[in-house]
Amino acid sequence: MPATHLTQQAAAYLHYLCHELPTRRVGSAGNQAATAYFRQVVAGFGFHTDVVSFDCLDWQCDHARLTAGDTTFAVQASPYSLGGRFAAPLLAAATPAELAAQDPAGHILLLHRDLAGEQFMPKHFPFYNPEEHQQIIRLLETKPPLAIVAASRPGSALAGGLYPYPLFEDGDFNIPSLFMSEEEGQRLLPYVGRQVSYDVAARRIPATGENVSARKGDLARRVVISAHIDSKLGTPGALD
Repeated sequence: MPATHLTQQAAAYLHYLCHELPTRRVGSAGNQAATAYFRQVVAGFGFHTDVVSFDCLDWQCDHARLTAGDTTFAVQASPYSLGGRFAAPLLAAATPAELAAQDPAGHILLLHRDLAGEQFMPKHFPFYNPEEHQQIIRLLETKPPLAIVAASRPGSALAGGLYPYPLFEDGDFNIPSLFMSEEEGQRLLPYVGRQVSYDVAARRIPATGENVSARKGDLARRVVISAHIDSKLGTPGALD
């Protein structure tokens, strides 16, 4: 088969996955269409396919708003966050020590500076979960605020170049949260001690995902290739 044809065919696959199915987050309709497409394509090359289904969460957000008086802030809901509507005093913490010394109950909590320098690993992520992340999560869950606003700092390698980026992207973390840029966080800081309004309409949706495997030929000698087919929420690229 000519190399030009292979290149064109590969480009067609990528175009379909990234342009026609850009929303391929696990559990979504786009993800299910992508796995079905993969099964169809590899079956055409004589591969036998197997599918293992698993339970997961999809997520939907209708709106996210944060206001203080007549001032509106540019915010986004953290992926997989619960929704919520609160009007409460604003509290801020910049370091783990500041967070440990405060009681955020009944407040909307702004995390900034040292506490907003990188994404926190999901609570039950088994492959990488540093102790400092677990410590912050424990502090937040021991004395939970009504909601969290995270002013993410630029340059986090864990965020994959996104800015602003969510500090929390975890379906097991049950404190509602928004995120904003560091610059928006500086605009919000003067409102510490004053009432702010937090309004997010979002929900978690029980869903099902699929892992698809394909095999062909003598399995005694094999070459194994693996790849992501899901996408990170808001991007056409792989989850990580």
